[in-house]
Amino acid sequence: MRRRMAMSVMGLLAAAFLGAGCVTPAPKAPDTEALRTLKRMSEALAAATSFSFEALTATDQPDEDGRAVRVARRGRILVARPDRMVATVKGDDGERTLWYDGRTLSLLEKDVREYATVAAPSGIDQLLDYAMYEHGLSVPVADLLFSDPYAVLTEAVLTDVHLGTERIGPHETEHLLFTQENVDWEIWIDAGDVPVPRKIVITRKLEPGSPQFVALLGAWDLAAKPGADAFEFRVPQGATPVTMRELLGME
Repeated sequence: MRRRMAMSVMGLLAAAFLGAGCVTPAPKAPDTEALRTLKRMSEALAAATSFSFEALTATDQPDEDGRAVRVARRGRILVARPDRMVATVKGDDGERTLWYDGRTLSLLEKDVREYATVAAPSGIDQLLDYAMYEHGLSVPVADLLFSDPYAVLTEAVLTDVHLGTERIGPHETEHLLFTQENVDWEIWIDAGDVPVPRKIVITRKLEPGSPQFVALLGAWDLAAKPGADAFEFRVPQGATPVTMRELLGME
């Protein structure tokens, strides 16, 4: 079977753990310190018409013998609301880039020089749902890219707590913990004037060994000015077109 590299840097919290996307929930009232902090972060991201960031991640994945193997990846994401996005993921298991121009979704597997292009719905929210539910394809830290990150992130939250402040590199952050039925997840949000997320840890607490996903987020630019061709897919010389199912290794 063809190697399949997950596009998700966050494990796609929205689809895999929160069941978010197609159904827009009523947001929880931000009546706790943790929820107020998460709301402030979400509003900052939602207000950015164009933004970019990088993610350095490590994901615990079982091998064929059930042993946990930590897979490292580096992702770079550029978004222009309401309907353009490009994301590249490089890792232990290869390199893949996704382009979305509001009309089409293109995916390139650089290592094998194969690509696929399909028609896609208009709007980033709709694209994220379409990519996941139609193709099993998730985008790095997808929850943060929705037009209302707060609604997506809080949909299945059972409890929340503000754990105080902590330094992540040079940044003073607010450390929050949220619990759900299947996972616990922590987020460290910059305590400065620009409340962007700096770190995320997700623990799949019901699985053997409680595997984790860890992401360090940086190089934030909430006023990015992408060029007109930033979201245009150009077929590399010698690349072979295949179907999306073939590219993703689907049976």
